[in-house]
Amino acid sequence: MSKASQKKKNEALGLPTYCPDWCAGGLKNHWQAFMEGCPVEDARVHVSVDHCGFTNDIVNHLKQRLDRRGGAGWDVKLQQDDLLPSHMGMALVRLDMHVWRDDRSQHPSSDRLQMDLTPGEARTLAAQLINLADTYDLR
Repeated sequence: MSKASQKKKNEALGLPTYCPDWCAGGLKNHWQAFMEGCPVEDARVHVSVDHCGFTNDIVNHLKQRLDRRGGAGWDVKLQQDDLLPSHMGMALVRLDMHVWRDDRSQHPSSDRLQMDLTPGEARTLAAQLINLADTYDLR
């Protein structure tokens, strides 16, 4: 399918006709998400590739004890919906943190926090986390 015909299909459905260079979906994937049953409001959103991580158990082998159970995780990605006036078309950094069940099934439990940060707020948080880690590591 040509780019021009994809733009026409998307426009007819109220989906994006342009994607920022960081959008992992591209025009075709917005259309495909809608065709697979995603509501148009969700299929319209530009989303980057997400970056994830999780915490491991911290074990004190000398004292033979578990000091911290692992299993918390996070996902970070860019997200933008041009039609939401509260976002003013700005890409937001979505930070999604969750605690997994003890069986490590990796299905997020009810303990979950989701934050949408402006790029400036995300930089501030990143700088504060680096500062705290450096304060400990570089002492």
